[in-house]
Amino acid sequence: MTETNDKVFILEEYYDRHIKHNNKITKTDKNIIELNSSISTQKDSFMNLCSEIRDFFSQEWERENGSSNKDSTDKLLMRQKRAIIGYENDVNFFRSKINEYIKDRKISCWYPNWYDDLVSAVFHENWGFAGIQQWRNMKSQSAKIIGERIYFLINGKQVLQEQRISRDRLNQLITALMLKDPYLRIKDGTAEVFTLDGIRIKIYTELGQDNEGVAIEPVLVFRNPIMETLTFEEWAKKGSIPSSMIPMLKAMVSVRYNTVALGPVSTGKTTWVQTWGRYKDPSLEGIRVQTDPEVISSKINPNSPIMDIVADGDRLKRLMKDLVRGDGDYISMLESRDGTQAKIALKSVSKGTRDSEMTFHSSDPIDFCYDFAEEIISEFGGDMYTTIIKVAKGFHFLFEFCKLKDKSQKRLKGIYEVRFNRRTFEVTIHQIVKYNFEADDWSFKCDIGNDKKELAYETDIDAFNIFKSELEKLEQINAIESENVFVPPYFKLRS
Repeated sequence: MTETNDKVFILEEYYDRHIKHNNKITKTDKNIIELNSSISTQKDSFMNLCSEIRDFFSQEWERENGSSNKDSTDKLLMRQKRAIIGYENDVNFFRSKINEYIKDRKISCWYPNWYDDLVSAVFHENWGFAGIQQWRNMKSQSAKIIGERIYFLINGKQVLQEQRISRDRLNQLITALMLKDPYLRIKDGTAEVFTLDGIRIKIYTELGQDNEGVAIEPVLVFRNPIMETLTFEEWAKKGSIPSSMIPMLKAMVSVRYNTVALGPVSTGKTTWVQTWGRYKDPSLEGIRVQTDPEVISSKINPNSPIMDIVADGDRLKRLMKDLVRGDGDYISMLESRDGTQAKIALKSVSKGTRDSEMTFHSSDPIDFCYDFAEEIISEFGGDMYTTIIKVAKGFHFLFEFCKLKDKSQKRLKGIYEVRFNRRTFEVTIHQIVKYNFEADDWSFKCDIGNDKKELAYETDIDAFNIFKSELEKLEQINAIESENVFVPPYFKLRS
C-alpha cells in the first residue's frame, strides 16, 4: 500500500477494479502501477535508512554511556525531549550525528516532501515531531494526532493528512514528552508541555489495563500562539478587534481596572491577557500565577518586576496566603478554572488590589458573578449571595471572546462593565461593546458607572477621560441599538 496526496493507493484494489475483469493492462494502468510501485520502493528505502541510523546511534550511545543502564536511557530520552521542545544544543546533537552518517557513506535518498531536507526528515522520523513537523512550518493554529492519524487546521477545518505516525513512534514521542520534569504537569492521564517557540502540546494517554489513561486511542493536541506580536494593532490586523477601538483600550489599561477574559477554549483569552499586560506601567510589581509554564513574563515584559508562579491543586492552596499577602501591585491568574484559583483572585481584588486580570471559562458574561462564586462555594463553602457581591465589587470589566465558523478566526464578542449599587445591593451588567456577526463589525455604548470614574482618581483620571471620550466617539459612529443593561437572573429570582 502506498499513498499519493490525500488518497491511499492499494495495488490489489486497483487491479481488481481496472484490470481483472478486462484481462488487459492499458498503458495508463501500467504507468499508475509503476509510479506507485516506485513510490513504495522509495518509502521503503527511506524508512530503512531511518532504521539504520537509529540502530547505529543506539549502538554508539550504548558504547559511550553503557548498555542496559536506566540512567543512560533516561538521559537519552531527556535529550530527545529537549530536542523536541527546541533546545538548540540537543537538536544539533542529533542532526550532527545524522549528517555525519549520511556524509561519510555518501547517501542520497528520497524523503517525504513535508520535510525540508534529508537530515531533517531522518531526525523527525526518529527523534523529533515525525509527520507533525510540516505543521510547525505552517501558520496553522492547531494540529492533532489521534492514534496513527494526523490532522492540520487548514482554513478553519481539521484536515486529515497524508502522513501517518506508527503507534510505536507515537508512544516514543509521548514517553519523551512525559518524562518527569518540573515544568510538566501530569494529572489524571493527561499532561501538558510547551516548546520554546510557544507551542502547547496536550497529551491524552491511552486506556490500559490499569485504567490510568483517558482515551481509547492516544491523542496529542498541538496549539500555536495565535499572535506573532502581542499588540492591539496585531489583534486588529487579524480582524479580532476594530482598529478604531485601540486608543480606548490603551486608556483602559492605564486606569488599571481589574479585568476578566471570558469565552470557550481556543478563543484567545490567554493571548489577550498577555497583550493587555504589555501596555502596563513597567514599574508595577506583578505576580503571575499559572498551572503550566505557558507564559514567561520576562519575555513579554522584560522591564517589569513580575514573578512567575507555577502551581496547581494542593500546592497552590498552600501558597494561597503568600500570594494574597504578597507585595505585588497586581495579580494575574492565567487560568481561573477551579475554586482555588478563583478564591486567590477574589481575595486579591477584595483587599483593594488593582490592575489584576485573569481568564475564566464562562458561557455568558451575564452569569459571570454567579459562575465565579459557584466555583469558590463548591470547594470552600460560604454564602452564595455574599460571594457574588464580592465578585461584582472586585472585578470591573469583562472581555468576551468567540471563534467563528472558520475556527482560525477569533473575535472580541463584547465588553461588559460589572456594576454594583452600594445603596440597593443590585448587580447589573452593562454592555459597552458588541460584535455584530452578520456585518462583522462592532457597535458601542458609552455607559460607564460613576464608581469607575471614582476609581480612576486613584490611578489616572486623564486616562479615564480619554477612555470615555473615545467610547463616545465610537458610539456616534455605530451605536448599540439593542438593550445593553442586564440584571442577572439569579438576582431576579432572589427578589
